Amino acid sequence: MAELVLTDEEKASSSIFEWDDASIGRAIKLMVPTIFKKETKDYQSGGFMAAAVVLLALAHESNAEVTTFTIDGVTYGNKSIGDYEIRIRRLDILPVKRKDI
Repeated sequence: MAELVLTDEEKASSSIFEWDDASIGRAIKLMVPTIFKKETKDYQSGGFMAAAVVLLALAHESNAEVTTFTIDGVTYGNKSIGDYEIRIRRLDILPVKRKDI
């Protein structure tokens, strides 16, 4: 099992997205067994929410109202299940009126 050893700079950071790739990888390796400890189709499960938060954080970092992730050639288990598009739209942004542009 990986050991999560962070630098003082990483410990002081406000977000995991400020860490280097190796530290993020170690953190995920430690978190995944806990998040996915049981199979469930419940959309409030830890695994679902963790995946959603990662996508939402990436969308937030893009500072866009709509962010689209396209994933080609998805494999689930040992089976190819196709190509997918995930669209995330931020709901709390007020629409911009043409006169405001």
